[in-house]
Amino acid sequence: MQKSLLGRSGAIALAVAAATGCGSRTTSSFPPGISNNLLDDQIGVDWPKCPPLSGTDNGCAGENDLYPEYLATEISGTGSGYGWAHGRGYFKSDITQVWNRLQLAQGVVQLSFYPERNQSSCSAGVDVEQGYDVSFETHETPNGAIQSHYDFAVTFREGVMEGTETAPTQIGVVYQKTWGATSPGVQVLVGSIVFAAVTTDVTSIEMIRHLEATDTNGGTQTRSWITDYYSALKADLAGTPPPDLCAGAPP
Repeated sequence: MQKSLLGRSGAIALAVAAATGCGSRTTSSFPPGISNNLLDDQIGVDWPKCPPLSGTDNGCAGENDLYPEYLATEISGTGSGYGWAHGRGYFKSDITQVWNRLQLAQGVVQLSFYPERNQSSCSAGVDVEQGYDVSFETHETPNGAIQSHYDFAVTFREGVMEGTETAPTQIGVVYQKTWGATSPGVQVLVGSIVFAAVTTDVTSIEMIRHLEATDTNGGTQTRSWITDYYSALKADLAGTPPPDLCAGAPP
C-alpha cells in the first residue's frame, strides 16, 4: 500500500513576517526536517487510470496499463491570490533511478528551476543546510523592471524516507520560500513531493504546491509548476536532462 504524506492547506506552519516598501526583504521560518514538513493529510486528486484517460499523450501503454506515465492534477484558486495544486502520477522508472537523478547537483537544481524559466532568472547554491541527503537554494529574480525588485530565495531539502540510501522505497522533497520580498512579492510559496516504489520498474509521485503572490493566479501557477516539474523529470529519466538555466549550480 502506498503511504500518502501529502495533504491540505495549512498543514505546514509558516512564519512569514510582514514587509512594506519597494525592495523590502524578510526571512521566513522553515522548521528543520523533511518528514515533519510534508503536508500530511489526504491529497485531493485521484491516481490516473487507463481508461478514462484519452488523447495521444495520456501515458497509457494500452487500456490495461495500471500505471500510466501521466500526472493528474487538481487546483484551488482560479483568481488572483492564494491557490494550491495537487498532483499524482507515475514514472515507468525504478525508484533508484529517480533517486540517482535527484542527487545530481546540477540536474536537480535545473529541474527545480525549470518550471520558473519563463518568469524569473536564477542563481543557485548547493549544500546550504547540514543533515540532509540533498539541500540547495535557488535565488530567483522575476522578469520585468519593477518585478525584479521583488527577488526571493527558495530552499529545497531531499532525503530517503523509507529504505536505504542505495535501495530507497520512499523519497521526500520539501521546499519553501525562505527569504525575499513579500508585499508586494511572494507571500507564501511552499510545497512537498513524495516518490514511492510501486513495482520494480514503476515509481509514483505525489505533489502539492501552495502559492500566494502579488498579481498572480495561485491555482493556475501552481498547476503549471507541478506539471512542468513532472514533465522535466520524465524527460530526464528518458535521457534528456533539463537545460542549464540556473547559474551557479555545479557542472
